[in-house]
Amino acid sequence: MYIKKTLVYFLVLTHVLTTGCVTTGDKFGFSKIGPKLSSEYEEGEDSAEFLSRPKLEVVIPVFDPGLSDKAKNYEEEGIWPELRRAEANRFAYKLKLALEKTRVFGAVRVTPNQRASGDLYILGEIKKSDGAEVAFNLEVVDISGREWMDKSFDHEVTEAFYKDPRNLSTQWGVSNKDPYDPVFDEAAKKIVSLLKKRSTAELSDLQYISNLRFGANFTQDAFMQHLKIDDKKI
Repeated sequence: MYIKKTLVYFLVLTHVLTTGCVTTGDKFGFSKIGPKLSSEYEEGEDSAEFLSRPKLEVVIPVFDPGLSDKAKNYEEEGIWPELRRAEANRFAYKLKLALEKTRVFGAVRVTPNQRASGDLYILGEIKKSDGAEVAFNLEVVDISGREWMDKSFDHEVTEAFYKDPRNLSTQWGVSNKDPYDPVFDEAAKKIVSLLKKRSTAELSDLQYISNLRFGANFTQDAFMQHLKIDDKKI
């Protein structure tokens, strides 16, 4: 009799311990903790196939500051020329950082002009920037001369951004948040969406053309014979 009771107690205790290891509630859910499952990624998002494709080298020339030819118009338009020229450099750099975060491009470089060697060129022009509103136009062209995009982007900074002390300073007194970040992230996302539409073969061709164009910079006759140009496009 004692042995039977002991056996029953043992079975009950074992059941309690084993069921206690199983989540009975759904407060968090299995999929909300730990690394993502492969099925949770959107099509193309960080997938091995997408990330393993040829990575284009991107050239971002300093933005066109969008200044008027006549200095007398600066005051009327509320533009401080030197600040706008500084923003032309800064905006190109901000776009570079946004594209690098996507991890789908090769080297992303800011250059003085569009004559640098690369596979994809992003030409920007500032339309407006006054601390509260920003607008710029981006033209994306690949090394073959084909235009991928010609689109304007704009963003309005809310008062809430500047009222939040976390946005203005950190414990070291330096803010790591930029009120214009959203518009550069939006632009980068759009460019990535265009990249996804290109096949692996197309990307490889662009890298091949880029190499030939680089060689033609030294010996045009030796390299340009391999390229057929039609209506200023390769």
